[in-house]
Amino acid sequence: MGAFSDRVFEVVRHIPRGSVATYGQIACIIGAPRSARYVGYALRNNPSPGMGPGDIPCHRVVFKDGSMARSFAFGGPEEQRVMLESEGVDFDDDGRVMMGKCQWGDCGVNWEAELAQRPLHDCESCDEPRKGKEPPALIREEHGDRRHHLPLLLLADEQESMVDRYLDEGTMYVLEVDSIVVGECIVNDAGDGVLEIKNIAVNPSHQHQGYGRMLIDFVAKRHAGEYDILQVGTGDSPLTVPFYERCGFERSHVVEGFFTENYDHPIFEGGVQLVDMVYLRKRL
Repeated sequence: MGAFSDRVFEVVRHIPRGSVATYGQIACIIGAPRSARYVGYALRNNPSPGMGPGDIPCHRVVFKDGSMARSFAFGGPEEQRVMLESEGVDFDDDGRVMMGKCQWGDCGVNWEAELAQRPLHDCESCDEPRKGKEPPALIREEHGDRRHHLPLLLLADEQESMVDRYLDEGTMYVLEVDSIVVGECIVNDAGDGVLEIKNIAVNPSHQHQGYGRMLIDFVAKRHAGEYDILQVGTGDSPLTVPFYERCGFERSHVVEGFFTENYDHPIFEGGVQLVDMVYLRKRL
């Protein structure tokens, strides 16, 4: 596990019995306030789930409205509720944790001291690129098992059944740094001269270093002679839309209710629930 995951696990270990914390709350504590989704990814790979001494009680992490992820990795939301109720956590009539009563206050913990041995990447939680010389990056087409890169894919599209819809279609590119895959991009023919980015993600430890833009530029140049337009669909989020606009994309159209109709749980990004799919385009 990386430093980001280690910090997540350290904080989650401190959540007491009878209390819950939110993904966003954990992200703020570790110093990466815009990384709630990555907290969820880290917990999907929890090496020691459970309620015993030394375990990492990821069942005590829920959405900010008290709901639980249907993809809870260790038995589903029903099992998560059983575990929480056994610890004294109360639920309302809609099956959500009573956050006003049960949310952890994370008080009395010296987080600076607790996390001192697990520092974040210098720029993991900021918008500015890291200064200094970076290792050379290599982008190549992936001809092997794409599912091997599922942890990266789930950073951009957190419901595995949705990823499965396009995983075996189109072309997948991976970005390597020091022979380690840290980014990926799947593109597919959308018809009428349009190439669509179906999934693009960079490992949290390598974000804010220009690798996302590098993948987009690579795809644009690679397919410039085949397609007229490069298209991407994303939630109407303050995190993703500005990024694509800085990469030269412009808003094209909206598919209303895409996220609420196609995903089995609420999707939040940057503190905003995603409802509509926003499509952006740039000419090749």
